[in-house]
Amino acid sequence: MKNEQRLNKMNTSIEKIPIIRELEEKVKEIHPLQGESKKELLNLFRTTLLELDNAKIQYLQLLELLADTGKEFYALFQDVSRRNFADCVDKLNAIGRQRKQNSTLRKAFEGMGYRLMEQTRAGKKDEVFHGILRLYMTNNQTFDKELLIAFKQADNEMFKVLIYSFLSGIIE
Repeated sequence: MKNEQRLNKMNTSIEKIPIIRELEEKVKEIHPLQGESKKELLNLFRTTLLELDNAKIQYLQLLELLADTGKEFYALFQDVSRRNFADCVDKLNAIGRQRKQNSTLRKAFEGMGYRLMEQTRAGKKDEVFHGILRLYMTNNQTFDKELLIAFKQADNEMFKVLIYSFLSGIIE
């Protein structure tokens, strides 16, 4: 009963995002919150979070397409990039840790790791991009498009932090 009262108190003055509305409906219909229903709801929350994260990335990618069309879009793209920077750091580190599970790719990155870190430190985006893409291709792996966010950064320091975050996840 307490949870239902809290749900009813949630801000209803704004139109809810469809995915959040669906989540709220599911929370209202699952009673009692234990056993399998608890697991189901937890999985739904995890899935929703993943979808929201993916939506933010897609939003940023769409905005980035318009960044070259005018200074207003460019300024908005930079603002959104800064707001999502911490999420991007975590996401790229998680991708690196996930790719570390592939022993062939992990060994390839370990062999090139210091070179990639030095090129990153020097701000050589082209060389870093080429090196990472070559490692993916020679190991028959699909390139993680989320890495492109790092290379699209106007701020060289943001680029470095994002690449270091990825590399720290994949290199032991």
